[in-house]
Amino acid sequence: QQQQQQQQQQPQLQLQQQHQQQNSQMLGPVSFQVCPWPRDRSTPSLQSAPSTQLPSRESTPPPTPRIGDIWKLARDPHGCRFVQDAFDNACSEAERLAFASEMHGHVWAAIQCPYANYVIQKCIGTMKAHNVTFVIDEITRRGPAATCKAARNQYGCRILQRLLEQCLPQHLEGLVDGLLSDALRLSMHIYGNYTMRHIMEYGQATHRHRLVLLLQEYILELGTDEKGGAVVAKALLHASPSDQCMLASAVLARPGLLATMSCMRHGHFASEAVLRIACSTGDCGDFEQACLQLAEGSVRLEGSRFGRSVLSVLRQLQSASTSSALRTFEL
Repeated sequence: QQQQQQQQQQPQLQLQQQHQQQNSQMLGPVSFQVCPWPRDRSTPSLQSAPSTQLPSRESTPPPTPRIGDIWKLARDPHGCRFVQDAFDNACSEAERLAFASEMHGHVWAAIQCPYANYVIQKCIGTMKAHNVTFVIDEITRRGPAATCKAARNQYGCRILQRLLEQCLPQHLEGLVDGLLSDALRLSMHIYGNYTMRHIMEYGQATHRHRLVLLLQEYILELGTDEKGGAVVAKALLHASPSDQCMLASAVLARPGLLATMSCMRHGHFASEAVLRIACSTGDCGDFEQACLQLAEGSVRLEGSRFGRSVLSVLRQLQSASTSSALRTFEL
């Protein structure tokens, strides 16, 4: 059997030897060099390459979208990122203006689009303030009701926040007036409360004061609401000192409200701010009243991680205080 196998393999070996001889005659001596990857004709050889380092991505500028395709791309999940990159990588404000011009007349549709809203936000964030007034105009021309509707939209509230962050106060006058016309409902809305919080942080002093007056009037409803408590906390941090004291006094004037807010996710920030304001003003009466209210609800506060945070702030303020009157209410 071994002899038969050898006889069968001999013709194959003879053919292989003949092929090797023919190749050696045609190609000359063979040099055994390992090529780790196949080379195409467009790839230069390693010997001719001036450097072994790969070219950086910065050396090749990314392609820009064609003028006329911006609005179409903005409504596409991948195209909207392409357009945002174009705004970031634009060489000049004039180029960004050319891109933004195709969004004119489409702002309201972009507010309701899960993709185009990011393009509007990018316009606001990368362009000069006076060049994005078209966004404000297309929202406010529909009236205060439409402005508030945009604030209640999960995409529109983002655009309004970017406008409040980036635009000049004189451009936002009508926009904020429209929002304050329904401030109570917006403050307790799942999306609208973010816009109200931004008004407290970035708005003009007159607008912040108007909002504080409304918060003071409806402090019981807002303080016991999860979303409203977040707006109250922002007001206690960013309002004027006199408005902060007025709002803190309104909280303390409602028995049990401070303890209730202390056990809430956003409300406990407002409670901590009330304690700091009452302690910093030097009015022992307000701080004593706060201590008494928290002492009455101490069992509930100890059972809540938010309540424990408020109690920790209270103890820190008591230990730092030099007034003996404040130390008598230690928990």
